[in-house]
Amino acid sequence: MASIHSYKYSMEESARYASLADDVMSNGSTLVLNGHGCGLRVRNKALHVNQGSLLGVEREPIIYYKGTVPIRTIVFMVRSGNISLEALHWCKEQNISIVMHRHGWLYSARGSPTQDLSSD
Repeated sequence: MASIHSYKYSMEESARYASLADDVMSNGSTLVLNGHGCGLRVRNKALHVNQGSLLGVEREPIIYYKGTVPIRTIVFMVRSGNISLEALHWCKEQNISIVMHRHGWLYSARGSPTQDLSSD
């Protein structure tokens, strides 16, 4: 069995790495949601992305309009959040994949667990 080592980051280190990840993701086709209470919903035909809070700070929401979406994948890396059924349909229409990563498993919006990432 593989051993897992953890390291507890300070608040400053966590903020720094979150900022670096945000910078990298802003130039790519993947949006990673890692804030507590993040979610997706549709309002006025636009996808509203609630990034949730990270390190106790509420993050700015993102709004995408049909036909102008620069992303192709949304990855949830959190324990809690929500996705409306209307948001799932909206993403499907815009050819956006939704992936949830939880305890070594990847779940896709298009089916049940797609891949076991555990090292066992």
